[in-house]
Amino acid sequence: MLVATVLGCETIDDRIARNAEYFSALPVSVQAHLRAGEVELGYTEAMAEIAFGRPDTVRRRANAQGETVAWLYRNNHPVYEGTYLVGYRVYEVESGGVRRLIHFPEFRPFYRNEAKEYLRLTFSRGTLVEIERSE
Repeated sequence: MLVATVLGCETIDDRIARNAEYFSALPVSVQAHLRAGEVELGYTEAMAEIAFGRPDTVRRRANAQGETVAWLYRNNHPVYEGTYLVGYRVYEVESGGVRRLIHFPEFRPFYRNEAKEYLRLTFSRGTLVEIERSE
């Protein structure tokens, strides 16, 4: 269980258990939405945290109408960038009484992690006012 917590693999059940009193006070229909990883406009930050966990990034924006807080959720996935030389594999070969070393280049694939935003929740005064999903 320690590994899951360290790696950020918290489950919906973990989040519900952490907020058990709050969750149990919610209407059954709202509980079902949160368990399914769904939120609706008007939900609170606490409800969104139960449904999705802590956001990867939080952005605060202030304007004449007040402050909004955007929670951004991202998926990380590897993107292939090609190969790179990691060194040489050396073989000793003997032919006709002569020993030689043959060097073969050793290559490895190179991947970089790319974070793609898939969900943005915007809150005003702790209430969800905008839901934006990437396709």
